[in-house]
Amino acid sequence: MQTGAGKLHGNVYVERCSSARCGRDVRRRFPVRRRPDRLTGRACPTCGSPLTDSGIDFWQGLPERHLRRALEASRAARFSLVLGSSLRVAPAAELPFGKGGVGIVNLMNTPGDGRAETQIRSYAKIDLFMYHLMEALGLEHPRPGAVEGAEGAEGSEGAEGSEGGGLVSATQMKRLAAGRVKVREGFVGEEQRERDFADALLEVEAGLV
Repeated sequence: MQTGAGKLHGNVYVERCSSARCGRDVRRRFPVRRRPDRLTGRACPTCGSPLTDSGIDFWQGLPERHLRRALEASRAARFSLVLGSSLRVAPAAELPFGKGGVGIVNLMNTPGDGRAETQIRSYAKIDLFMYHLMEALGLEHPRPGAVEGAEGAEGSEGAEGSEGGGLVSATQMKRLAAGRVKVREGFVGEEQRERDFADALLEVEAGLV
């Protein structure tokens, strides 16, 4: 797997250090939840600064390290495959159109459809397109891994940066958290239930870090 990819708009399985001097990316097995303040409640293992989710909003600048990687890759690529992008947000929208050919897979029309560089245009669903592409290339289809410690998060393997342990989906995380929600007597309001469930998710995440 290519680990030097430029993740311009973030990755749901990555937390990012909030320090501009550090900016370290920390990979997780579980989807990093986005909160109003963007903070995950964990600290950067390098500098100790708070970690945030790695998503990029419209008002935010792109991370320089990832933009540099993307520029280098686009300039060197003989062919760029665009999956699901609207190709309407710069500068990412222009990156595929370098010196090589371009393939676009999107259910909707895009501004790149009629460009000279576009050699392949598919309106298929991405999962189906990639399934047949990987079959043709003889590549193994990646699938979400089983969650270890299914009765809870204790004892799970695969901490940050580890090659062991598969990715855990948001649905799997919710199922694990459901078994950890605090049992309260009497009437429990919706806000309290949401807080209890968020606390249970934090426990599950802690066991997977």
